[in-house]
This record gives sequence, structure tokens and C-alpha cells, in this order.
Amino acid sequence: MKRIHLRLASLLLALFLAQPSAIFSTTCMGLRPLKPIHRICGVVFFPSGDRVANATVTILQGESDIAVQETSGSGRFSFDDLKAGNYEIRVRVQSVPVAAAKIVLVHPQVNPRREIAVSMMLNGCSSFSLVKAKRFKARDSARSLMAQLNDSMTTDRNTAKQVLALARRDSEARAYVVQSLPAMIKSGADEVWLNAVWLAGELRAPETIPSLLQAMSRRPFPDQPSFSLAGLMRLEQDTVAKAISKIGDPAVPPVANLLNSSEDTTRGRAILILRNIGSSAARDALKEHLPNETKPDLKKLIEDGLRPVTPK
Repeated sequence: MKRIHLRLASLLLALFLAQPSAIFSTTCMGLRPLKPIHRICGVVFFPSGDRVANATVTILQGESDIAVQETSGSGRFSFDDLKAGNYEIRVRVQSVPVAAAKIVLVHPQVNPRREIAVSMMLNGCSSFSLVKAKRFKARDSARSLMAQLNDSMTTDRNTAKQVLALARRDSEARAYVVQSLPAMIKSGADEVWLNAVWLAGELRAPETIPSLLQAMSRRPFPDQPSFSLAGLMRLEQDTVAKAISKIGDPAVPPVANLLNSSEDTTRGRAILILRNIGSSAARDALKEHLPNETKPDLKKLIEDGLRPVTPK
């Protein structure tokens, strides 16, 4: 009897080891099956949000491969001519375990309301989920607009305004835009740089603060061509400082550090930024610096900013 059990165990072990290892390392155990869908299409991406280009997507029915394609530069795939039925989808990305899921295709449609999101994990615990189709369309639109904005031949303020409107109404688009801005602020040409700085301020994006502080080393660039004392106080002649002030309280600590600069111009810009933020945290930073300010006109600038506003 023991010999029979031993042989059975050996047989099961051999069968187990004979299976393709990639399939066993594909997705996490216990993932919920996908609901029936109306088209096999979607996007392959990493958890960082980066799309995966040239991933190999294979559709199987039974043991047969019936369709194969590579994802586009934006990570997209779409199989247009499949009939209703039960399928398996497998996604292969270099250096990542294969991801696989069962799919039921019903009443095929050209423009489905949901598509497949394939999140590829380096540890093999990849996942498949159904999301609204517009989720990825908004990010694709943001990607296209940001490419125009980052090109000195096509960048303009109208495109920046389109990006702003899209980012304000869609969180996925905003995430992509905010992720792209720091590099544009650090290395863009003048017109590209101006639009990126303007967007950072309009979106109140804390993620852009380090790049904006680095851009403070550039000369102040006017946001408005006209000059007036009131405009100077509102930072209309200093695009970078104005953008930082619009971000608000998240910018207070790093801007307060600029008050320790030995350069009068840097301290003056920092004071104006804090005055324009105008929050309790910004006022506290000005109060703390006031006794240490040695330049009379900058000291007065702080004192004027700390005076209570008289109601009209």
C-alpha cells in the first residue's frame, strides 16, 4: 500500500513539474474572474502608470492560439473580429512572468463601455480588471497634448489651456500631466518652459515644487507684459514665483528656506511668494524671519505684509 501511495505521489509531482513554469507564475491566486465583455481590447501598463509598448498579447480558444498582436506605443491592444465565446488572454512582457486570464466575450461591439486593464507586476502577481473606456482615453489625450506642449515648434498657451481643462476634469489625465511637468520645467526651451511653469501653478501641483525652486535660479520672467507696483506685488513679473505661490501651503517650508539666502533678490522673491500665499503658515514663516532680516526695504516688505487688512 505504501508503495502505491509513493508511486502516486511521484506521478503527481512529475505531472506538476512538467507544466510550463510561466503559466504557474502568471497571476496571483484568488483573483476574481472577469465579468463578460463585449470586446477584447484594453491597455497594458506597469503599476507606475507607464504604458507597456510591444507587449505580446495572445488570444487562445481551448489549446489553440487564434490571434496575436503587439501593443502599440501607448500600450493598447484590440481584437476586432472575434466571435462570442470563451477565450483566454495571455500577456508577455520581457523580464516579467506571463499574465493570463479567462475571458467570456458576449455580443461583440465596436465601441464597448469597458475595456481590460492589465497591470504587469515584476513579481508575477499581475492583474486584469475591467475599467471604463474613457479612463484610458483621457490619459491618451493628455499624452498627445503634452507631446505638443513639449515641442518648441508646436507649444502655445492655447494647448496649455486644453491640457489644464483635461487635467481638471480627469484624475488619470492630471496624474500624467503632473508627472511630465518637472522634466519640462528643468530642461525645456523658453516657450515650453513658460507653459510648463504656468501649468504647474494653475494645477496647484506640489509634485512640481522641487523643479520650480530649481527654476528660481533663472531670471524673473514676466507673466504679464505690463509693469506696475501692484503687478510687481502680485508677482505678475515673475512667472516662477507666481506659480509657486499658487501651490499654497505645500510650498511654504521650501520657500521659507530661501529666506536664509545671502542674496537679497532671492530673499525678496521668497517674501513676495509667502505674502501671496497669505496663509497662517506663510505668515508664521515671515514672522519668524522678520528679526533676522538685515535689509531695511525687505524688512519693510515683511512688515507691510503682516499688517492686518483694513476692511473697506
